Parts: sequence; C-alpha cells; structure tokens
Amino acid sequence: MTTPPNADNPDDGLADVRPETPDATRAEPSGVGSEAASAGAPDGSAPANVWAQPGAAATDGPEPAFPFPAGPPGAAFPPPPPPGAVPPGPFGGPMAPPPPEPTRTSPHAIVALVTGLLGLVPIAIGFGIAGLVQARRRTHKGRDLAIGGLVAAVTWSAIGIIAAGGAVVSEFSVERDASGEITDGGRVHFASLKKGDCYTGFAPDAEEVMFVEAVPCAEPHRGEITARLPVGPVKNFGPGTMFERADLYCQGETEWVSKSRFYADLYPYVYVPEPGGLTSADEKGEVVCAMHYTASGTLDVPLSDTVDADRRTYDELRAGDCIAEIEESGEESLVTGAVKLLPCNKPHRYQVYAQFDIPKDAASSGKAPSQKFLDKQGEQQCDRRFDAALRNAPSRDYEITWIVPTELSWSISRGVVCFVGSMDGAPLKKSIVTD
Repeated sequence: MTTPPNADNPDDGLADVRPETPDATRAEPSGVGSEAASAGAPDGSAPANVWAQPGAAATDGPEPAFPFPAGPPGAAFPPPPPPGAVPPGPFGGPMAPPPPEPTRTSPHAIVALVTGLLGLVPIAIGFGIAGLVQARRRTHKGRDLAIGGLVAAVTWSAIGIIAAGGAVVSEFSVERDASGEITDGGRVHFASLKKGDCYTGFAPDAEEVMFVEAVPCAEPHRGEITARLPVGPVKNFGPGTMFERADLYCQGETEWVSKSRFYADLYPYVYVPEPGGLTSADEKGEVVCAMHYTASGTLDVPLSDTVDADRRTYDELRAGDCIAEIEESGEESLVTGAVKLLPCNKPHRYQVYAQFDIPKDAASSGKAPSQKFLDKQGEQQCDRRFDAALRNAPSRDYEITWIVPTELSWSISRGVVCFVGSMDGAPLKKSIVTD
C-alpha cells in the first residue's frame, strides 16, 4: 500500500519514485540550446558549463561558440561558404591552401642536352629554345639543361666551321719534290691544286667537285689539272654565262689534250673563282681547268704521256700534211680537237695545201670579227692560194674546204687551214701539193 502524498508538501510524493542521481553534473544533449541550459538554473544564476566532461566539476562561464555559424532557425546544417572563400577548418579557422603542383623537368631541355652533346646541332638548338620557354613556367624546370644543350650545339658548330675553313685554305697537306710534283698526297680542295696535279676521290659524273684526294700521277687517279688561267680574259670571252665562257676558254687553251689516246673518255671540268673565296684560285682570280676520266678503271700516268705523237691539233697542221678525215667536235661555237696524220703515200682523204692567220687588225671595231666575216675571209684566201699550191697536181676534179676561227676562239687563235680532196670522195694515194 502506498502512502499518499503529503498535502502540505506536494513534492514529497514524488521523492519516492524518482531514481537517485549522483551529485555530478549531468551532460545535456547538444540539441537543447541555450534556453534549455538557462532553465537548468532555477535561481537565475549563470548556467553551468554544459560541455564539461562527465565526472568533471562544473564551471561557470559562457557557453563556447559553435564550430560553424548557425544557420537560419530550423536549419539542420550551416550554409556553405560563399564562392571563392576558403572553407573553414575543423577547428573554426580557415583551411590551409592546397600544396603547389610539383615541378617537372622539361623533356625539351633533356633532349636539347643529349642532342647537343651528340653534335646534332639543328635539333639541339630547336629543343633548347623550347626548353627555355618551358623553364620560364613554374610547372617545369631544366633551364640549365637547355642552356647546356645550346652551348654544346654552338661548340660543335664552331668546331665544324674551323675544321671546314682549315681544310679549304690548306694547300700544304701534300708534299712536293723540287720540281713541284706531288710525292705524298692528301685531301685538299680542288681549286688549290696546280697545273699537272692528279687527284681522285670523286664520282666520274660529279657536277660539282670540292674536296679531292691529291695523289702522284703515277698512282691510280681519275682527274688532272690541265691549266690555271687568269679570269680577266674570260670575262670578255664571248656571250653566255661566266661558267660557259670559262668552259670554252679552257677548251681552247688546253687543246693539246685532244691528242690524248684517251680523249674520247675525257670530260672537261672548270672551276670559276668566287669573290671572297678562300682557295688560291679565288685569291689569285684564276680559272682552274681539269679533265676527268669517265671510262671504267683509272689512269696511272699523266695526260702528257698519253698524247699520240701522230696526232695534231688544227693549229699545228702545216701545208703538205695528209689526214684521214676532218674530225668535227660537234661544237659549232669553237673548233677543237685533233686529227691523225697519215703518210701521204698511203690512202688518205685530205691534204693541207695552205695555212695562215687572219690579221688581228681585220676587225675595225677592235672586237672579234663576226662569224660571217671570218667565213668569207677563209673562202677568199683559200681560193686565192689554191692554184699556186696545186699547179703540179693531176688533172681531175677537186673539192676544197677550210677551218676558220670563231668569234669565241678569236682571242686564242686566228689560224685558217685549207684542205683539198677528191670531188668524188675517193682517197688520194700520193701528195698533190707543191711545196
């Protein structure tokens, strides 16, 4: 049976049914709010610290601030930070900015250094510049590598220029005897060689020859310098380009080569001096004339030793000489070449009955006469000399022909050669020319 509550003290009836609680302050749920905490102080004094740990003594003082700003009434969570703001840290302060992105070594700088050390100059320069551009950005490093690659490329370039320049100007890489002939060869520039020097080390059909291997002419070779001529006369030697004039000028000045038994396999090569060039031909202003052997195999003697004693250039022919045939070079601009002499008591096609020079002052203008004028001079002068030269010849029909200088060859040779032969083309079997 329960005891009814005391009417004078209404709380007495509740004392029996409330469980006992230790004297320590109870932790209230955090969702109670400040009003709940104030209600726990019936006497109106400052509320106890509701965040004290269980078992710790309660302390007086204001309630600590929440770690996040409170949202509007009734909101479950605080509002997000405004755009661009640094979000708060776990303890209320601003969050630290993210660590910077780690810098990487520029791959262009690495390639520049490697190619620079290997001597790949164009590649090293290109990647070196690209590496420097990347190194200016804070996301890449490698400026020193890029600079190292560029320095290596420049060093290789300087070495190449020095080596090339030394090779071009070197004219002392061959040894010569007292007569000037090469005794111990070496690699030299073509235009540094002298007349009579032999060389190899180039393709037979090469259109441009620079460095060659100079050798004694008794050793296998494919080329020989036939002349070095001052460039002055070449500039006024007929029409055409400087190279074309130099080519014809060399042919006229080295016509003796046409007497070589290898002449059919020889091809002329010409070097024209260049202003500011580094070879002796450039410095002296000389055209270098050469002959290249184009057949299979090589030569092992100088061209002067291959000259056929029975062959003559047209300028070397004299009245009374008998030849098998007039050999035309196929060049209309300049008559060059040589013919083979035959004994006049053997069958032959032509005999020379006159040879003379057209006077140098025949051209009133001081320049080379026109080709029409030269042809007319040859015809008239050969006709005039015919009767006297063949006064004792057998009575039969004869034909005459002649070779005259050209406008281009006028400065080299002004000679005219007159030939006589049978009109029907039958070979002559004895001399018909009177001395």
